[in-house]
Amino acid sequence: MFVMGAVILLGATLLFTKHVKHSKMFAFFYAISLASASAALASPFMIGGWEGIGVMMIISFIGFAALVGMFIVLSASQRRNM
Repeated sequence: MFVMGAVILLGATLLFTKHVKHSKMFAFFYAISLASASAALASPFMIGGWEGIGVMMIISFIGFAALVGMFIVLSASQRRNM
């Protein structure tokens, strides 16, 4: 279940690739979300056991928070352009 959440986080992050060059703040949140999704997918294999699952959950929450930050920055920039 946690692996699917990390894969969905990675997929949702990659969908916003075309917006990275518009804003530095968006690019910052994009980089955090992409790194978090990649680390969350790799952590159970690198750490192993139940500790890897806990680390994966924490890293996924950080990535999800960065994804929410991307949504906020994108909606604010679209509102400014109206």
